[in-house]
Amino acid sequence: MAYRMETKPRKRAQELDEDVNLIAETLCEMSGNTIPPDVKIYAVNQRRGYWTPSRRYITIPTWVFKESEGKDGRKKKPGYDIYYIAHELAHMVVTEIEKAYRAKGMRVYYSPHGPEFMREFKKICPKEYWHYELNYKPRNAKAAGISEPR
Repeated sequence: MAYRMETKPRKRAQELDEDVNLIAETLCEMSGNTIPPDVKIYAVNQRRGYWTPSRRYITIPTWVFKESEGKDGRKKKPGYDIYYIAHELAHMVVTEIEKAYRAKGMRVYYSPHGPEFMREFKKICPKEYWHYELNYKPRNAKAAGISEPR
């Protein structure tokens, strides 16, 4: 019998799960996407967020909320939480697109932060927060037409 990996992240911050899911659902609704019913989204006390397709969950680190609000001595970055959630949702959407193509027998692989990712990211994330991607993947963001706000 195969060993099944844990299906939930270990360092959960359940008090923020509701907020994370509300933002994610709103972003998907606004962009015409849906979150598959088997995908779960969790707030976590860790350094990075992840889309984990094999376990079907997205994690969003709690520090992104502090970044948005300017808490704990951080420079205030309005909408950073929305940007971060949109970024992880874009990974999920691209993976789902790949999966659909593969189900049709097509061989396809999209780069994790390549043009397909950026296209979906720009659909999901409100335009006023796109510029945060320049801090993470500047070359890819610029190639996708993302620039600093004026």
